[in-house]
Amino acid sequence: MNMKAAAVLLLTLLIAGCADPKPADTAKSTTTTVRRGRDFDSSKVKDIQKGKTSTQEIIQWFGQPYAKKIVSTNQVGWLYSWRQSIVTVNRSGATVKGKETGFRKRLELLIGDDVVMNYTFEEGPYQTDGNRDAK
Repeated sequence: MNMKAAAVLLLTLLIAGCADPKPADTAKSTTTTVRRGRDFDSSKVKDIQKGKTSTQEIIQWFGQPYAKKIVSTNQVGWLYSWRQSIVTVNRSGATVKGKETGFRKRLELLIGDDVVMNYTFEEGPYQTDGNRDAK
């Protein structure tokens, strides 16, 4: 074998050795437990009376709010929120598919003059699904 042919053969073998014989499997799945907010005892929600229940009673029943926001000069919004869920994310190539399944509680209170003026409450299981292209 002459030198030119040997060099071409060597170069060919080097290039072939760097090539991946099969495409990599890019599919990947991850599952995580997620907790957000601060848990609270929702059994006392039934005792809230608009215009009567004081902020001191609310703090005794539920603790300090998770968040507060000013609504107007004499009204403040209090939020009690908690959720726990299992989040599963599946990646395949350029596509990401996600699913979140869990349980949540959310109590929003409108406080005026240290008394509950209004409130909303929701509690129960939930599920969200989402798909998007990975970037």
